[in-house]
Amino acid sequence: MNHFVHNRKILYVDDEANLLSSFRALMRKEEVETYLLQDSTKIDEMLQKNGPFAVVLSDQRMPGLTGSEVLQKVAQENSDTLRVLVTGYSDFTEMIQAINNGGISHYISKPWKDDELKRVINNLVERYNLAVENKYLVSELKSKTGS
Repeated sequence: MNHFVHNRKILYVDDEANLLSSFRALMRKEEVETYLLQDSTKIDEMLQKNGPFAVVLSDQRMPGLTGSEVLQKVAQENSDTLRVLVTGYSDFTEMIQAINNGGISHYISKPWKDDELKRVINNLVERYNLAVENKYLVSELKSKTGS
């Protein structure tokens, strides 16, 4: 019998190297596996090489792809991955686009509050794993009962 393996991978996409470094430092003591991506146009490669991720966070305003576009690609690759938009701007139109196209589950403002960001990420990782484990258990049950 196969066993469910928890996914603790998180990816943060941002064009600002100092924010990526700050994020890595912030998350280093958390029980997560942190990946960083500075070039949003390389999201497909990152997803193929290191995915699936439990949580993907993306800045909205970047050269190349916007955060909404990044999160939309993430959703197409793995709809179970929870997606978070991180932005220092409060553009209502961009937010609606991210919700509709990228299916974001959370929004984080820059500058973020460290404790709040860690809490949100840990909660989302747990939520992801509960949902995926539930799917796994239902699948196992169906295979055993022949349904």
